[in-house]
Amino acid sequence: MLASNRPGSCVSLAGELGGRGVELVDVDDEAFLAGLLQAGLPEEVAALVTSFGAATREGHLANVTSAVADLTGRRPTALSDVVRSTLKVGAGSQMGSPIYRPEVRAR
Repeated sequence: MLASNRPGSCVSLAGELGGRGVELVDVDDEAFLAGLLQAGLPEEVAALVTSFGAATREGHLANVTSAVADLTGRRPTALSDVVRSTLKVGAGSQMGSPIYRPEVRAR
């Protein structure tokens, strides 16, 4: 489970890791959907991704529970820790990708 209960923490993390300021820009759902479609996402996928914004604004994704710890016996991992670890692994991978997928091997 990845979670952050600090507003703006993803923006701060992106700025920190990118080494420059990052501005959070509000985009309405219609413009966001149009951008996703223009980027080539299928309409169903673009609509689903767009729905996350509304769900977030309405508080549906703000629930903080102990479910991860209860089910796994481990504390949730902070998003910042996952991103830093992923970038570190990706920087050393042969694939040159910041996304670590051990099932994929470079040939």
